Amino acid sequence: MTIFIDSKRVIQTMKSEKVTAQNKHFDIQLFKLHKVQQGGIIDFTFIPSMNNATDGLTQALVEITHYCFLKMIAIQL
Repeated sequence: MTIFIDSKRVIQTMKSEKVTAQNKHFDIQLFKLHKVQQGGIIDFTFIPSMNNATDGLTQALVEITHYCFLKMIAIQL
């Protein structure tokens, strides 16, 4: 299964086994995801924000970006 993410930092964190000051507060679920990813069950893949349709569901978008979002999810006005 592929999970598309628009944050290279998250992908780096998922692929790293290091515990750092930045990720030491993450709960056990992150480390479970790390093991699942290492086992090849899921793959985290980078996708640029402009191609990430989920941004339209999770962020406030300016008008032009909103219209691009609608086009990505096949809604016509």
